[in-house]
Amino acid sequence: MKLIESLLCRKRYKVQIKAKRTAKKNKTAIFIVCIVVISAFALIR
Repeated sequence: MKLIESLLCRKRYKVQIKAKRTAKKNKTAIFIVCIVVISAFALIR
């Protein structure tokens, strides 16, 4: 039982790390898009 529990915990931990990484990537992507949009508006004006 303990072994299975520890394995499940480890899996969950890895999933959380992956989720955090993807969230970071999404945040940076949104940030870049915002910068591009702002610079585009500045160029148009």
